[in-house]
Amino acid sequence: MVDKIKNHVILSGLSFIFLFLTVALNVCLSFANGQGLPHSALSKLKAEDNPDWKVVWDKQTAVAKRLFNAKSNAFPGKPQDAAREFVANYHGLFGLTPDLGNLQIRESIKTPLGERVTFRQYHNQIPVMGAEIAVHVSNKNSIFLVENRCIPGITIDTQPSVEKDDAVSTAERALGVDTSRVEKTSSELVILPSGV
Repeated sequence: MVDKIKNHVILSGLSFIFLFLTVALNVCLSFANGQGLPHSALSKLKAEDNPDWKVVWDKQTAVAKRLFNAKSNAFPGKPQDAAREFVANYHGLFGLTPDLGNLQIRESIKTPLGERVTFRQYHNQIPVMGAEIAVHVSNKNSIFLVENRCIPGITIDTQPSVEKDDAVSTAERALGVDTSRVEKTSSELVILPSGV
């Protein structure tokens, strides 16, 4: 009888571990496949705006890297206003905060199809190199393409560990620059994401 109870307890424990691992694996896979929060934001977008949107998911961050194949409803105002409102409405899809406080407009360029509005990502008022989101706005102020290279959930200490003048001197030495021929030097504190 004791052996039967031990076997039952062991089998129950193994079943629980198997169930836990199965659930954990499915959760990991759903986030890796762009489901979870970004997926619910995509469902919201398709329900509220246009069901034809297609997404390319970033395999590392599980957020939308590219949104295409449809046109949004038209927005009032300027193309920059339309771009900001669209991204704010569906911020979860792109891994951004609801207030878009970490984005600043970098440029707005006229194109044959309308205007491309590019926002640069910042963290603690420091630019993140290469982290931008480009929103393509039609001549009728609808969004038809979004290209996202922003990085969700940045957590990094932004206090510089090197003085500005020391950084410039180190760069000049490393590059072999003849400082007597340099008219003006400048430097900017930036965040360089890994893999860039």
